[in-house]
Amino acid sequence: MQENIDRMQGFAAQRGLDVRPHVKTHKCVEIGRRQVKAGAVGITAGNVGEAEVFAAAGFDDIFIAYPIWPAGTKGPRIRKLAQTTRLRVGVDNLAAIDALADAMGDDAGRLEVVIEVDCGARRSGAPPELAGDLGPPRADAAWFRSASSPTRAMAARARMHAEVPRRIRTRLSLPRCAASV
Repeated sequence: MQENIDRMQGFAAQRGLDVRPHVKTHKCVEIGRRQVKAGAVGITAGNVGEAEVFAAAGFDDIFIAYPIWPAGTKGPRIRKLAQTTRLRVGVDNLAAIDALADAMGDDAGRLEVVIEVDCGARRSGAPPELAGDLGPPRADAAWFRSASSPTRAMAARARMHAEVPRRIRTRLSLPRCAASV
């Protein structure tokens, strides 16, 4: 296992890429620690519960990969996680952005948002041709990256020129969005 972790980290390092392994596969804090020790910049969780377990174990840079709807207890849990970790969440529509802004209240600046682009699997993510509507005003905004396969992400980034709806900028006051590799 350690050889695989090291090989993946070496592959990414040679290409100047950051690794953010998905913990839904192993669901093991010790394996996550090994991945971070080898050079991973953080972890990717599949849901709020996984993120909470890893945050409680000391992981401080977490991306929740799947677009989440902060209904019920999820809103306060996301807000709490964002207070103790560098938290990123995937979004794929304006309603989710508004719901996250409501859940974060005055702490909206603590949450990082990644626009998820559907890479063709049709499981989640905004269609590439619509992803730009969720993005920032400029394609080169330093705090924004789209998350998807490299080819689809590049195509979506090329279309990231649409003006961001005013409510996103003012309600969520996005300080930055982050890349997930």
